[in-house]
Amino acid sequence: MESNKKIKKYAWVTLKLALSILGFWYAFQKIDVIQFKETLAQSNYWLVGISVFIYLLSQLVSSFRLQSILSVVDNQIPQQWNAWLYWQGMAYNLFLPGGIGGDAYKMLAYSKRSSKAAKTYVMPLLADRLFGLFAIVLLLSFLTGQIDFEMQIDHFSYLIITTGILLLPLVYYGLKKWFNAYTLVYWNALVYSLVIQSIQICAIICVLWGLRGETITVDFVLKTAFVFLVSSIATAIPVFMGGLGAREVVFATLFSAMNLSAEIGVWIALVFSVVVVVSSAPGLLVGLLSKD
Repeated sequence: MESNKKIKKYAWVTLKLALSILGFWYAFQKIDVIQFKETLAQSNYWLVGISVFIYLLSQLVSSFRLQSILSVVDNQIPQQWNAWLYWQGMAYNLFLPGGIGGDAYKMLAYSKRSSKAAKTYVMPLLADRLFGLFAIVLLLSFLTGQIDFEMQIDHFSYLIITTGILLLPLVYYGLKKWFNAYTLVYWNALVYSLVIQSIQICAIICVLWGLRGETITVDFVLKTAFVFLVSSIATAIPVFMGGLGAREVVFATLFSAMNLSAEIGVWIALVFSVVVVVSSAPGLLVGLLSKD
């Protein structure tokens, strides 16, 4: 029985690794490697560096959101400790996708600190993810109304707007009916989620500005933000190794669909993936140094 579990685990990790490699392979088919190197050489690394700190800020706010949601089941968790734990979770989600995973690690850490059953924290951690997804859909709805998609994905855009409008009351009343306690933190968590995604959009704009300089337009920025939000949904689906490769596929595909350069889309996605890795890596050190 134990050997079967190990086989399934290794098979799942192998599949995720293969999908990530396939994603990067697909993305690299869209770019001229020599041109890519020249673009990187001419990039403004200060702006790319700033995007790392902006992304870290979004993760700090994410820890505040989770703290708010956790208060439903446990209001004794120190905010500073939770922020450090959140950073560890970032690293584990990215670097240990076949092992315990960030959310599972946090669940066990909360349980150890409070002496409550680990399952107590399943719903808050799930709600944390869902609020993030909810905010992405709302922002996609807003951006869809601002962008000219040149008819290629026009029907899809109407679907996004309708979904965003309907979700706001549906999620609230769904929580009220089945998870009434969470309606107490609904608006706090929603505002936090919108702020988090907005900060991350600022991070991707910094990457874009660092790569493209003064050649970017408002329309290009809005379309990049739209694609970024879609890619955030894709990276949350646990079929890629730490989400790596998924963002690159989405950028290449949607940039082509919107008559933008798929090559530029891949550049943006690759550099942002580096930003995520650099931002998350210190979380491993935090985990090693942590005494709790």
